[in-house]
Amino acid sequence: CAFVTMANRAQANLAISALHMVKIIPGMSSPMQVKYADGEAEKFEHKLFVGMLPKTIDEASLHSIFSQFGDISEAVVLRDRATNTSRGCGFVKFTSRAAADRSIEELNGKKRIEGAPGALVVRYADQDRDKQQKYHMQTMSMPFNPMFGPSPGFGMGVGMGMGMGNQMGIPPQLGWQVPQAGGFKAFVSIY
Repeated sequence: CAFVTMANRAQANLAISALHMVKIIPGMSSPMQVKYADGEAEKFEHKLFVGMLPKTIDEASLHSIFSQFGDISEAVVLRDRATNTSRGCGFVKFTSRAAADRSIEELNGKKRIEGAPGALVVRYADQDRDKQQKYHMQTMSMPFNPMFGPSPGFGMGVGMGMGMGNQMGIPPQLGWQVPQAGGFKAFVSIY
């Protein structure tokens, strides 16, 4: 495993396309995997969440609504697994931030599509790190029981005596002891 920093995005893309699953290093049996490091690709994505879509919308219609603002690399409608109908929301990825910004300005709260419950909601989609931060903030705002961690109000906590560690929601920076089979074990985490 190694990390390489390229001078610019074009060089990084060139290296990925030339080497990923193509080049076999002597002594290895499989081709090397070359891709953006975790979190790097998101810097170049301009992914929008789109809400208040009608149940009848498809990807082509979603694409056509947003394509007037710039080049789109992906348009996805979230669907119910059982019925395959739209869940009323989706995602659109633009190739430029300016196009994403224009679509938010022009559509958010202003455009209503026939059959939709209200005007479109258009905003930048949460990245994985944003979701983790929101979860952490929600966990920290819950009432705290030093024995069982944050309590969402339903009692003693999850995983008592099962060695569940941080799955119980105990903030790692507090270092509370977590019930384990056969005694207590200090819970330590490094952020």
